[in-house]
Amino acid sequence: EQLAYKFERKSVLREGYLNEMIAVLSDPRYGSNLQQVGASVKKHEAISADILARQERFRDLKAMSSQLQQERYWREQEIRDREKAIMERWDQLLELLGVHKDKLERYCTIITLQREIETLSVTIIALQQELDTSDPGSHLLDVQEKLQKFQLQESQVNAMAESIKKVSKQSKTVLNNPDLHESQVKVIQSKMEELENQFKALLSLTKKRQVVLEDSLSFYQLIQDFEEEGQWCDEKLAVCSATITAKDLRALTSLQQKHKALEDEMVRRHNRFLSGPLATGQDMIKSGHP
Repeated sequence: EQLAYKFERKSVLREGYLNEMIAVLSDPRYGSNLQQVGASVKKHEAISADILARQERFRDLKAMSSQLQQERYWREQEIRDREKAIMERWDQLLELLGVHKDKLERYCTIITLQREIETLSVTIIALQQELDTSDPGSHLLDVQEKLQKFQLQESQVNAMAESIKKVSKQSKTVLNNPDLHESQVKVIQSKMEELENQFKALLSLTKKRQVVLEDSLSFYQLIQDFEEEGQWCDEKLAVCSATITAKDLRALTSLQQKHKALEDEMVRRHNRFLSGPLATGQDMIKSGHP
């Protein structure tokens, strides 16, 4: 009778615990943002640890039932039925625990995916604001600095393309989740579509900005080439205009050699100028460069 009383008392405790935990794990509310879902994950971990730690208590209850049955206790059938019902509820709880963990992990994946999409969207908008300018620069050094900055921005855009591919792949996996509510499906699809459209607009701005800066670099480089050519002409004109007399034959021969070398250099520079800066300038004029 003492063992039967103990079995009765422990059965009441185990039934109460099972009812409570099954009710807790049957609650589908996991939270609406990453912070709340994170709290749900921690709560689940605590619940899981508590449930698994009680396995021995349910084994003890089963052992008490077996002992009472072996001793042919007069309420043997009642105890057997009660023990069976409790152990079935215990198995149900363990199954529910696994289901709850799986759903929580999937939901956590959904919230994390949405956060990643939002983060990428914010970054794209910030880059769009930086690239949405037609400022060509005011001089060659300024354009070169702007190009260096643009190359960093372009690297960000290229890296973002890989991130968007990764997120797109994740979203397809998430959308195949049969437990996903229709409203959640629409939200993810809408966010992904918006993100892809934002990125297309960013790519367009990137190409446009690249054209402006490269065109500006060509222009200011041409201006510098013209200025350098003009400076060289002024220097050589001053040399040619100077009155230099030779005191002897050796000095005269030296002057003639220098003059011939200057003529050869002038021919080379003139040809290079015709095919280089002058041709580039003419092409710019023909193309309607502002």
